[in-house]
Amino acid sequence: MSFSNDQVDITCYEIIREENGKPVLGRNPYETRIRINEKFQVLFEAWHKRHEQNCPLSDFEFLYFPQGMGHGDTCMRLQSNQTPEEVHMRERAKIYAKRKDLNCNCDVEPSITTSAVA
Repeated sequence: MSFSNDQVDITCYEIIREENGKPVLGRNPYETRIRINEKFQVLFEAWHKRHEQNCPLSDFEFLYFPQGMGHGDTCMRLQSNQTPEEVHMRERAKIYAKRKDLNCNCDVEPSITTSAVA
């Protein structure tokens, strides 16, 4: 994907469980590009449709860990009415979908190397 000043390339990983105190990511991240002023609702719905979840979209929350913005490892819970511009996303960003009822430590950004093998 190439970058245009008015778009952001976003990769959405799903946190599927926790092992040894760390989030484990699913194996099939969702990659897309949205306009900098487009509501996250569009992205959330596209992700949900692609993954054909057995539970409603409202059962998920989407997490973002802004880097280089003075936030450290602070987790930001994205709202459907927000835009990438409002949360200061850059040309590429990673977000994480997590079931709200999944008890998982999300104080630190999950490692991409901690992906499910089965």
